[in-house]
Amino acid sequence: MWSTEPETISEKESAKGTGPSSGPQSGAQETHAAEPPAAGEESSAPAELLVCHGAKCTCDKAADPSPKELKVLSHNKYVINDNGESKLLATNKENALPNLNFGQCKVPNPNHPVPCTGKYEWKDYYDHVELPGGAYVLTEKSTAICTAKGGNIRIVQHGQQANVTTQEVERANAGAWAAAGPLVTEEIIQTKEAANQTDEDGASVKSVEPVLYGKDQPLNTPIEFKANFNGNPTDAQKQGVNWIIYDAKGQPMQLRTDAGEKITVTFKEPGTYLIEAYGKKAGDKKVTKPFHIKANEIDTVTTADGSQKVRVGEPIEFRLKSLFPGISLPGNTETISWTVTKSKGTGVPVLSNLTGPSTQVTCNDDTSYVVTAYFNGVAKQSKVIEALKNGIESVGASKTSGRVKDSIKFTVKDRFRISPARETEKALVKWQCTDAQGKLVAEFSSKTGETIEYVFEQPGEFTIQPFMVQASPKVAVKITIAMPVLVTAQWEYPEGGAKDKTGWDEPNHAAMVFRSAEGLVFDLEYGYLDKENKPKPLHVITGLKIPESQIVDLKGYDFTPLRSKYGKALQEGTYFYFKVNCQSKDYNIVNTGVLQPQKKLQLVTGEQLVSIEFLKAGKPVMRAEYGDALKCRIRTRNLPVSSARVKILRKERLFGIDGLYPDTSVHDKTYPIVNGGLIQFDFVLDKSWGSSLSDNLHSFYVVVDGVKTKGLNSSLIVYKEAVAANGGKAMAGVNKMPPGQTAGKCFCKDQDLVWGNKITCAERKKVVEVAKNLGIDPNWLMSVMALETSRTFSPSIDNGIGYVGLIQFGAAAAETVGTTQAKLVKMTFVEQMDYVQKFLIGKKDKYKTLADLYLAVLYPAACGHGSEKDYVVLEGKAYRNNPAFFKEDDEFVEKIRKGKKVKVRGPKEGGKTYVWEVALAIQSLYTEGLGLKESTFSCGAVPKPNNDQSGDGVLEEMKKLVDQHIPYSQSGVRDSLSEEGLKKLDCSETVAIYLYKLGVMPTYSALYTGVMTTQSDFRTAIGSTNIDLVAGSTAEDFKPQRGDIFVFRESDGSGHTGIVYEYDAKGDIVTILEAIGSGGAVSESNQVKNGGYAGKGCSRTAKYKRLGGALYGHAGFKGYFRPKNYTKKL
Repeated sequence: MWSTEPETISEKESAKGTGPSSGPQSGAQETHAAEPPAAGEESSAPAELLVCHGAKCTCDKAADPSPKELKVLSHNKYVINDNGESKLLATNKENALPNLNFGQCKVPNPNHPVPCTGKYEWKDYYDHVELPGGAYVLTEKSTAICTAKGGNIRIVQHGQQANVTTQEVERANAGAWAAAGPLVTEEIIQTKEAANQTDEDGASVKSVEPVLYGKDQPLNTPIEFKANFNGNPTDAQKQGVNWIIYDAKGQPMQLRTDAGEKITVTFKEPGTYLIEAYGKKAGDKKVTKPFHIKANEIDTVTTADGSQKVRVGEPIEFRLKSLFPGISLPGNTETISWTVTKSKGTGVPVLSNLTGPSTQVTCNDDTSYVVTAYFNGVAKQSKVIEALKNGIESVGASKTSGRVKDSIKFTVKDRFRISPARETEKALVKWQCTDAQGKLVAEFSSKTGETIEYVFEQPGEFTIQPFMVQASPKVAVKITIAMPVLVTAQWEYPEGGAKDKTGWDEPNHAAMVFRSAEGLVFDLEYGYLDKENKPKPLHVITGLKIPESQIVDLKGYDFTPLRSKYGKALQEGTYFYFKVNCQSKDYNIVNTGVLQPQKKLQLVTGEQLVSIEFLKAGKPVMRAEYGDALKCRIRTRNLPVSSARVKILRKERLFGIDGLYPDTSVHDKTYPIVNGGLIQFDFVLDKSWGSSLSDNLHSFYVVVDGVKTKGLNSSLIVYKEAVAANGGKAMAGVNKMPPGQTAGKCFCKDQDLVWGNKITCAERKKVVEVAKNLGIDPNWLMSVMALETSRTFSPSIDNGIGYVGLIQFGAAAAETVGTTQAKLVKMTFVEQMDYVQKFLIGKKDKYKTLADLYLAVLYPAACGHGSEKDYVVLEGKAYRNNPAFFKEDDEFVEKIRKGKKVKVRGPKEGGKTYVWEVALAIQSLYTEGLGLKESTFSCGAVPKPNNDQSGDGVLEEMKKLVDQHIPYSQSGVRDSLSEEGLKKLDCSETVAIYLYKLGVMPTYSALYTGVMTTQSDFRTAIGSTNIDLVAGSTAEDFKPQRGDIFVFRESDGSGHTGIVYEYDAKGDIVTILEAIGSGGAVSESNQVKNGGYAGKGCSRTAKYKRLGGALYGHAGFKGYFRPKNYTKKL
């Protein structure tokens, strides 16, 4: 049945008369069809038989004349008994297409049928008994008109099987269809809205949603569904919405036409139902959505307020949370039984009662526990509940750096172990502040509460600690209070670059960087020093404000010594200064109020060519390629002309010798001199210029007004071929031999290294390998070693003044990479290359140019400045001891050779080595090496595979290592395989050794479990992508394989890792190679029983159950990682 309440049927007339004698009576729920008369008796059959669900109907406008089934959708309550089966009575409200669909209609064109759009108006129904909602029962004599297309509808079979007669079969043309069995529908839906006889056009429905809950809806409870619309329909259009309810198979069960925006339905049986809403005919812009009807049941166990952190000593109430809150659970909740299980901690959780609808748990100390409820044979658990003594976990500051007199706010709001804290707990918060020397700041002793503010009057570093009982270093915030300070000050060119001289009418920029001075206002004073060295102001700019960036934009405020204004007052050698005067009364900016900068700006009155440089993409360059678009920038001083003729010439070299071929002029134009001495123009290196002569490297220089610029670096090095020299990283790698490749091709031939004929094939491979790990062109590395070994490439070379090997290791440098000079000189080239990599890997990110790489060897502090041509690299003795870098035009000395004075390269007084000189020197070695590439290769017919599968394998080697039971320690040398480094081991260090020996980790370095918890972090830590987190490895059924690495890392920072040596599926035992602390494993006793080593605090071979507490079952278990692409035998 579909309803739990009987519906009343009112009589309009007596049932005696025209209607069936067994028609519905007032208060009845069933209507009985007349039974056929017994043999020999006079028939008492009713004058008209009632029509029920499954009746057959015809339409004279249907393209298919065969009868179609009538579906009763107006109600689901009133039935007749038909041979023991219950069938729904058909009423005059079965009046829409879902009730009766004739398929195709011949109107308007019989030759082109269209889909049926039936809307029916019934007549001749049995009107003596009215059903609720104004419905009347149809009889076999009832007919209908289709108001949509004018069709005439006849009932040709009433749907009852007990009373079918020959006359009825003839009347129904039974041969035209296959008789359908009766549909038995139980009362499982009750709809609040009554069926209508109308079906007006309604609004376009966009979506259907329940007012409460979601896709899951409760059984035996009125559920309200709501339609959402496209556009803004009127109330009348909303009322025209039709609703259909289908079963899970898509069979319609109930129809409500013109029911409106909402419909309320009660489902009596669980299952899946489809709710459909539409505005016009069924199927026209309809929205159908499935809903799951379920009985209310236990969802979970939870605290009364849903919190998982509770206070020690307080009874905490636990309840059952149902699937549908607010709806009672089926069954007697008094029979619920409760248990509590402790998971960790020092406290003991105690239940207040063991049965009933709720319980309470009280803990006497910090602990974690789970509460379980048993109800109707089902067990449900709570999440892990933490009982805690409330305290402060962290502290926040409005900012961690400021300046004196700043007000800074400190707070512990929402930073308690249990938040929000209670007012009584907030009142217990006290504060403590110490300076860098540990001295207490007295004012903090009186401060209490959740949030405080303080104004710092003194600079320094301070530690602020909130506490409730005792201050802890774990709950603290450090702040730095600084005085506003002018950090740097210097004179610069307006376009950038430091300067210490100026000419007449030449703009000069006062470059300043402040710290902790944002928002302060100052005045800027320009002036000069008189003959008595006293400052004389020339100009003052007022009201300049320091921005957040701490760098003041002084564009438009440059200082220019005008000849017309100061020409008589100022003389050659006058020094200019600038001075910052702070306007703030509350702050004093350090380094202001004094003359700046330390290196004053000197006036030069004579004519000068100051500098010549080429720029590419706005940055100065010393090297370029043919085809590059450049800009030439020439700075002059005090030239008496407004324009100058500029020539660019290419220095020609024949057979590598200067002077045997006239230099070629490639550019000759006159340019204006602007901005106090600046000449600037575009210059393109025509590709056609590179076709002459055979040299790959060409040098260009600049001449201004016919005078070669002596003492200036005006040279530009240009390559005939595309050589990776100006910061371009031409990455080279080892090419794998494709399967089936024919013999005869040398593996290293494709590398085509400069200086390649100086070393063997194996050595060339090693160079490529190291260069790849450093992220550089291997030709760069070859050039550096060529220069450092005087072109010998000997690993044992000694320069006689304390430096040895391929990159001239000093004693200290050798020590930093874990070896000695004595050991280095005994190594082969390939062996020593590992130490070359160790030395260079630390500055890997700075190798933007060839010069940067060489500076890492020559003078590491200058590495990264390879693009700054005027950066000073060497001075004093270091300058004089490196004649290879004497590149300036005036770096010559006179010497007597064979009785004659000759000029040779030599140091000059006060000379310096600049980056551009170093770059030229190392580039010349690169260029020289282009002619010394290997041309005859002897690798053999087939390259030797990278993957070395010889020997016992790395796992066997690691087992021998850990079975030495090396003492466990997390301190000491953790990033070296030296004797000292292997004196002690920890777990992640053991894994690092394994990955390095496999060839997965390019450079051996320290690991820790904190960087091994995700695939991305692990790859970053080892500098390689050759390790994967195995998919599904955290699942209970995952079986690790030989060579895998397990990792766990708990929230408190503790962790462990180890290597899978083997897995025994029969016993479900995983053999692990590890180094473990003195506490051993979680399941230490079991691993010993499994046959593992019993010792602790050392490296060892352990045997754990796969699902035991040491592996899968451990807190923070991250899964198994698997190395790949290793070059050694596993």
